Amino acid sequence: MLGLQQNGMLTGQAICAALAGAVADLMPTHRAVAVLAGLSLVCTLLLTRGLRRTRPVPDAPRPAAEPARS
Repeated sequence: MLGLQQNGMLTGQAICAALAGAVADLMPTHRAVAVLAGLSLVCTLLLTRGLRRTRPVPDAPRPAAEPARS
């Protein structure tokens, strides 16, 4: 599972880097950086909203500690 998640992240970063290069070719660099920063914030807000709806997994009960022996 971890390999699949990591490969997906690497692929997404590569696609976004190519998109950033294409946007920088179409407009001045400072505007391209501002546009991509705005898109990054929008994506972050959209993902955060979905993560807040998930329930935390309850902790497993811990075994009772044994009394100290003298």
